[in-house]
Amino acid sequence: NANTARHVSEIIKESNLEGFFEQICNETHKHMEKHSEKKVSLEVILFDFDGNILAKKS
Repeated sequence: NANTARHVSEIIKESNLEGFFEQICNETHKHMEKHSEKKVSLEVILFDFDGNILAKKS
C-alpha cells in the first residue's frame, strides 16, 4: 500500500500503467471547465516531485 502521493507516483511509473497521469489531467480539465462554465481557457499540467511534466491537457 502507498502511504504518500510520491509513493503512488513511484508505483504507477514502475507498473508502466499507460495513460494514468493523462487520465488525471483529463478529469481535472473536465471538472475545471464545468466549474468555470468554459469562460476561460484552461491548461492542466501534472508535474512530478522533481518538476518534470507527467502529463498535460489543454
